[in-house]
Amino acid sequence: MRFFLASLIKDLRRMRRDPGGLLLSAAIPVVLAVLIRLAFGGGDGTTPTATLLVADHDGSPFSALFLGAMTQGPVGDLIAMEKAEETDALARLERGRASAVLVIPQGFGSAVTANRPVALQLVENPAETILPRIVEETLSLLVDATFYLQHILGRPLQTLAAGPPPGAGGFSRKTMTETGVAINEAVTRIAPYLFPSIVDLETV
Repeated sequence: MRFFLASLIKDLRRMRRDPGGLLLSAAIPVVLAVLIRLAFGGGDGTTPTATLLVADHDGSPFSALFLGAMTQGPVGDLIAMEKAEETDALARLERGRASAVLVIPQGFGSAVTANRPVALQLVENPAETILPRIVEETLSLLVDATFYLQHILGRPLQTLAAGPPPGAGGFSRKTMTETGVAINEAVTRIAPYLFPSIVDLETV
C-alpha cells in the first residue's frame, strides 16, 4: 500500500508539472459534446444522442454507480442509456438501432473491491463514428477513475462491500468509525495533489 501511494503521489506530481496531457484526455468527450451541440443544437435542430445498451450481469451497487457516472455532466446529455438482455442488445446493434453495447460481467463489483482483474466488453456500431467514440472515451475515463478509487480506498470499500456480520442488522459503530477515519485519511493524503492551493500565503 505504501509503495502504491508513493507511486500515485509521484504520478500526481508529474501531472501537476504537465497538466496539459491529462486535461486533453479528460476533455475529449466534453469537446465532442460541445461540437455536436454547436452543429446540431439550438433552434428546431435536434442534438444527436448515442444510444448505449447495457447488459448488466452483475447488478451490484458498484455497477449501478458506475453506470450512473456515465450519464453525468455535459456528456450525459448525449448518452441515452438503456438496460437490455445481452442477446437482444447485440441484435438491436446489428440492426443499427444503437451506438454501442456495454456488457458488464457478473462479479464486477466484487472484483473491483478485491482488486481482481475484470473485463468490460464494449461493442460499437461501425456505421457510426462520433457517437460511439464519445461512449468509448467516457468509459475509458471511468475505468481509470475506478482503478485509482479502488487503490486509494480499497480497504474501506472491501469492508462496506462485505456487508454487516451474519445476523447483525448493520455495521457496528466501531466499524463505521474506523471506515470513516480510513477514508478521511486517504483523502487528506492525496488532497494537496488533486486540489493544489492557488495562492500560498506566507507570514513573516
